[in-house]
Amino acid sequence: MPNDAHSITDAQHSAEAGDLRAVAAALKALVGKQDRLAVVASIVVPVILVGLKAAWEPITPIAVLYAFAILLVFALGLDRVRGARLSAAARARERHDCDVLDLPWNPRAAGQEPSPEEREEWSNTVAAAKGGGGGVGDPFPREVDDLPLPYARLACQSLALYWEPTAVQRYVKALGLGTGAVILVLVVAGLALRPNAETAATTLLALSPLVFWAWREQRRWHTAGRRAERVQQRLDSAWRNAMAATIQAATLPSLARGIQDDVYSFRVQQPVIPRWAAKRYWQRLSYDARRIDTFVDDYDRLKEKA
Repeated sequence: MPNDAHSITDAQHSAEAGDLRAVAAALKALVGKQDRLAVVASIVVPVILVGLKAAWEPITPIAVLYAFAILLVFALGLDRVRGARLSAAARARERHDCDVLDLPWNPRAAGQEPSPEEREEWSNTVAAAKGGGGGVGDPFPREVDDLPLPYARLACQSLALYWEPTAVQRYVKALGLGTGAVILVLVVAGLALRPNAETAATTLLALSPLVFWAWREQRRWHTAGRRAERVQQRLDSAWRNAMAATIQAATLPSLARGIQDDVYSFRVQQPVIPRWAAKRYWQRLSYDARRIDTFVDDYDRLKEKA
């Protein structure tokens, strides 16, 4: 191991680092549960009500009023709760990365450092989220300590950026096609039973939560995608320039700190992958091809040139 005082491997094995990963995982798990609730409330229930409306017309006002109510609930309440949980998860992971990668906390990017009260609230969240603290293993392989710390930071940040553009594109496309197909089938079926403009209008109004959910979901993934692309471009450029020796090793810590700001910004917006979509679209990830040995080999070639 190079003669660096700080070991990323040792730091990530600390109890505090493990607790911070558990907090982030628990908060993301709660967001996943809320997203599943949103699917039931925005898709399943409206579709059922539209089907009942087609069979029994007097239920039409109930279907339309439910649509308006659920849009109001998500717009005014649950979306804010979701955003707060994602922000808290990002702050917990930011605290983790600053400790593990030996980076200073940047209040301009992530606000003031977590207070004891906020940390206690995080601990309560982990306790309340049954089974939500899973998947909190070591994020970085032990071989990362084969790199000097300034280079190891960049490698770890690249490995920590979990994003798969191809899977995201397929998922977002499926949302659009699926939403359009469901609406078309229900509108046509309603018109077949009661061919008038009122039937089509009330069906579309009753399905407005479905349209809003699909639009919102696609917007979330597009926003996260733009931020992920920015982080990846900065990481690729930093590593390429470091390997070409066009930037000095002394400037790498400040560069890594700036990239970490973008990583935090991405995590605040990073959606939770639905379970069914993870199985269908995230099975084969190009992300998995970014291995630590690639970074180690690049650095070994740099040393040979020196």
